Amino acid sequence: MGVRGLVLSIGVATFAASGCTSGGPASNPTAPRSTVEQQLWTIASKAADDADSDAASASAVKTTYRAALRLMTRHTVSGTTDRPVWLIQILGTHAFSCECGVFPSRSGDSTANYMLIVANGAGLRMIAGASLYAERQPIETLGRAIDLHP
Repeated sequence: MGVRGLVLSIGVATFAASGCTSGGPASNPTAPRSTVEQQLWTIASKAADDADSDAASASAVKTTYRAALRLMTRHTVSGTTDRPVWLIQILGTHAFSCECGVFPSRSGDSTANYMLIVANGAGLRMIAGASLYAERQPIETLGRAIDLHP
């Protein structure tokens, strides 16, 4: 069962990007990476670091803000839009921790292995707090997921 209700306020640098198209094939880690993929990895790494872990791996899918929040919360969030965003899923090298004091836990659980964050589709900066989960979430149901690498 996934951990719900954890929100993370992470300061992530803003990156300029000319587009949101992926570079090489997601299944080939040696393929040249696009600037967008590099920036998404940087965002994932920073988010993991801010939650007292390191990113062991990460993947991202281009979707809408409404769909991303629906997957993260399991509810339709009123007032959200269909603007393009990237939903990034991060697996930590060890459990992400509430001990860093940057997000409250409504469930009482203070650690989880997976984190989901949302980055805007144009400027590539984090726009929504993170949600933590004990298990991997099915982000590929929202579109073609790409693997991110350092």
